[in-house]
Amino acid sequence: MEHDLVEVLKSLDCIAFKYQGHGQFDTIFGETLWAKNLVPSIQQGNPISLFGHSLFLDDFIRDAETYWESNDKEPYDSGIWAEQQPNGTELHFEAQALNNDNLQLLLIKNLAHQFQAKQKTLQSAREMILANENVLSRHHYAQERVASLVSESDNLKVILESVSQAVDAINTGIIIADSGLNCQLENPAVFHLFNLTPEQDTHKGLGILLQLLEKQYPEFNRILCSDQPWQGELCWMQPPFNMKWLMLSVIPVKDDSGKVIQWIFIATDISRVKHLQQQNEKLTLVDNLTELPNRQYFWNALESFIARRIPFYVLYIDVENFKIVNDDFGHSVGDEVLFLISEQLRKTTKKDDVVARIGGDEFGIILQGVNDENRCKKVLDRLVSLNLSHFLKNKINTLNVSLKIGAAGFPAHGNSVERLIRCTDIAASHAKDTKGLAYAFYSQEMENESKRKIKLKKELEQALEQHQFELFFQPIYFTPDKRIAKVEVLVRWNHPELGLVMPGHFIPIAEETGLIIPLGKWIFEQACQALGELNYRGYDIGMAINLSPKQFSDHSLAPFIEDTIESFNVSAEKLELEVTEGLLIYNFDSVLAQLKALRKVGIGLSVDDFGTGYSSLSYLKRLPIDALKIDRSFVMDLANDSNDMAIVSAVIAMAHKLNLAVVAEGVEQNTQLEFLADNQCDFIQGFLLCKPLPFEKLCSVLTQNQ
Repeated sequence: MEHDLVEVLKSLDCIAFKYQGHGQFDTIFGETLWAKNLVPSIQQGNPISLFGHSLFLDDFIRDAETYWESNDKEPYDSGIWAEQQPNGTELHFEAQALNNDNLQLLLIKNLAHQFQAKQKTLQSAREMILANENVLSRHHYAQERVASLVSESDNLKVILESVSQAVDAINTGIIIADSGLNCQLENPAVFHLFNLTPEQDTHKGLGILLQLLEKQYPEFNRILCSDQPWQGELCWMQPPFNMKWLMLSVIPVKDDSGKVIQWIFIATDISRVKHLQQQNEKLTLVDNLTELPNRQYFWNALESFIARRIPFYVLYIDVENFKIVNDDFGHSVGDEVLFLISEQLRKTTKKDDVVARIGGDEFGIILQGVNDENRCKKVLDRLVSLNLSHFLKNKINTLNVSLKIGAAGFPAHGNSVERLIRCTDIAASHAKDTKGLAYAFYSQEMENESKRKIKLKKELEQALEQHQFELFFQPIYFTPDKRIAKVEVLVRWNHPELGLVMPGHFIPIAEETGLIIPLGKWIFEQACQALGELNYRGYDIGMAINLSPKQFSDHSLAPFIEDTIESFNVSAEKLELEVTEGLLIYNFDSVLAQLKALRKVGIGLSVDDFGTGYSSLSYLKRLPIDALKIDRSFVMDLANDSNDMAIVSAVIAMAHKLNLAVVAEGVEQNTQLEFLADNQCDFIQGFLLCKPLPFEKLCSVLTQNQ
């Protein structure tokens, strides 16, 4: 037994002592090449003092003596320290104090091999980071060059040749495809990336990329349909043994109407970076920023869980408003936000659960041992109850960062990695699209709805070209005499198959895809035309037009509005733009600058849906606005809800103190109308007085009203 112990200690390259009290030790084992250098007085068996040879060891032994007296069973470690040897080399040691069956032991271990291995790993990490930064900078240069050239020229060949001259040498492949993803042009680097020759290649590069995307990113079809730029990594295996890692950026090119006319694919070989990562498994499978497992680890873990055939749930988490964080506060703050969120996700889940970062602002969780929806719901409730704004208050205290989560179960919703990820992605998208919903469990109805939206989005692109939209107008009445003072402009879609489609069904899709910008411009032009026609017919009223947050971010908005007003020869004073209260909480200074630019044009401004957002009164008093529009949710129960009565009357009084007019929307009952009139609400709007009307019917109502 003693011989075995000696062999173990020798293999561990350590020396061992038994503590006898009063600073004295018996040597259990000291037969190493370095023992005499660290402890010159070492000898087998006889009590010795270990003090006076190493300052670090002296301090540790003093602390260890207190530990031995406590009879604590948990080992007490020194941490790593370095000692200079007589030959000038440096060794690294770690000491450990143990309490074991009335024995007080001290082990000192030489960590030279571990230290060298760690240094090698750190060097690999440094090389990986440098290589990664180099590749990223080149890849992003290609992206920026393409973006700038697209804005300067509509000649695809010129764009491709210009970019290729700069990036061919760094093996960055560029493919330009039409809106149907048919390859139009590609640069020579594409041949090298996929080991093709120009003679062999019949646009196979794009085909390979699309196959890889379909296999490795089941959610990519949804991303593609959003018409937004995307970036990710792909692993390409060419039989029998050739494997490459590619960084891929997909960039939509849109025409003036917001319709996608081309797709640009930029692919860079990052195999060297991956090779450096694979020298250390941790670097391969861990996300550098959050230190969570990465997408590759998550994918492998899902495959392992599926192979066990034991039911579990998987979650897909999207950080809502994260793009605004990056755009308005910078990527460094965005990185801090992701790190803080990752910490909270770790703390909220069990140790056995797998929490991973699987995309830019996307996380995945495998809930081990959770086999029914009710148990999964308890975890989801914990996750969505996280007060992220509290954790982020020092960074972005004006922004409501929250989680939107999709959940799917194995095997109920899918029995493959691809299927489970697709199901969770569909469920998360449903949660994002549904107001007030923080999470959703996958269902077949959701998938059908997702397909319907994709189809609707394609039809929406054609609707503008084929003049399928129509304006409706809802009168807004001056409360004291019920005279029509202005009308709110509303849009309807005359769908060739579905009939009249209400804005709630297509505006969110237009917002998501960016089509809201050309649609918003069309609405404003048509509104100005309608206002001119009303003036010509002798109706002297104003016109209120809704402005979406996406339109508000368009810096050409104020010049466009000014030019349109001049073109249709209408009075700017008769026009009013309605902005939602929620818009005011995002980068207030930028919002204020845009409002001031619009104010200079001469049009009126009002805040829509007031009471549903998070704007503070300090913001409100600084805004160059004319009116507040009380949200219909407060008007709905005015007859029997004392809280709503108090809120509405307070808003009216406050607005009047700020010299703002007040409009109440959603008025459908006489009791609501009487309360609003008694509290001096300036304007009212709702079905009680008049529903939205097409233009000619509006003119008839105006004639009767006058």
